[in-house]
Amino acid sequence: MLFILSSVIALFIGIYSLFSAKKSLIFFVLLIAIVPTGNSYADFISKQGVYFFDFYLFGVLFVYVLKSMRIGGLKPAVPYVVIFGLFIYILYIIASLIFGNHLNKFLLKDLRPLIMITTALVLMSVMRESFFSNKRMILQILTIMFLFSLVHLLPPKLGLSVYKDEYYEDNAYRYLDGSTYVAALYMIYYLLSGTIREQQPKWARICFFAAIVCVFVGNSRFMILAILFGVIISNAKDLKKIFFYSFASLIVVGLFLGVSSYVGASRVTSGLSLDVLLFQISNRFSPAITLINNMTGFNYLFGYGAGTYFDIPWFAYRGLDSENVSVDSLYLTMYVKYGVFGLFFIYVFTKSVVNNLDKKTKIAFAVFCTIMYFVSAVPYHPYSLGLIVGSAMIQILNRKNSEIIS
Repeated sequence: MLFILSSVIALFIGIYSLFSAKKSLIFFVLLIAIVPTGNSYADFISKQGVYFFDFYLFGVLFVYVLKSMRIGGLKPAVPYVVIFGLFIYILYIIASLIFGNHLNKFLLKDLRPLIMITTALVLMSVMRESFFSNKRMILQILTIMFLFSLVHLLPPKLGLSVYKDEYYEDNAYRYLDGSTYVAALYMIYYLLSGTIREQQPKWARICFFAAIVCVFVGNSRFMILAILFGVIISNAKDLKKIFFYSFASLIVVGLFLGVSSYVGASRVTSGLSLDVLLFQISNRFSPAITLINNMTGFNYLFGYGAGTYFDIPWFAYRGLDSENVSVDSLYLTMYVKYGVFGLFFIYVFTKSVVNNLDKKTKIAFAVFCTIMYFVSAVPYHPYSLGLIVGSAMIQILNRKNSEIIS
């Protein structure tokens, strides 16, 4: 029921961009702020690999077709490397269908990164047609989004059975979804940019603390490290700031470990042992390593092709299919499927996310993504929408009041 309702709303919001691109974008951000976009709620927000927010994409694309017919063509500002990457990705899908893997659910699921890249481009185009002068409203919407991560934690606490996956039942103390990624990007932006702190000191600060709560609720140790490294590396030329942020990092990590210990996050506290951490990582990567060890010379260059799946035996205890479209690393997932071209596709996805950001923020976001890709096949998951929306919101906050992206 939630999937149908939210899908219909997303579709109409997308079509509404015909009348107001600005309001369409705001309504969409509000929708994903309220409706969960985490894997733990996958049964409620998706059907057969299609997520409710995909219908926003369909709605906007429908509007673009109408506008194209009316004004004689569209001129979206899309980087050529992204267009080229999309073209090569589609060719890979077609080649895999013809020469390798037959049409199956895994080949269809390999369309997800393509859909997310397209979503990023569509959102960029909607932004180009929008003018936002009220940055306070954007900060208020983001604050609502970040605090809703606490709301999504409540159902299990109230005795409601919302998780069909035992893993999420065992880890009901945490909740990670698209809003967590938006919060992470906002934290980086807030620490790097003095502009928003000067323009909206009160709400920028409130939003920052709400973002911290959201990220801590996500309880991802690698996300904490990715945020800290993103901020530090983007200040590589400022030794004073490097020293300050490095010292602050120790405090943040200590606070994170304290919170993790308090809520009983054994996956984090046990990982303090190097041997345990290495075992956790190698265990998560082993399905991909097995396939890489069986590669021939051709596979090392081009991979096994789209539709390749990974055998993950420990999914059995969760009541899941042990055959999965990805492993917990985007680098390994894409390399196994597409060889060296997989690394190019990762660049294309990242480029579509960070495009139009200022240099310093772009570097920080790219570092954040680079680290997160080690432990998550991000574009295969619904929370990848958070990277796209987060980047879009930062671009809006970073604009001058009279500026419209061209």
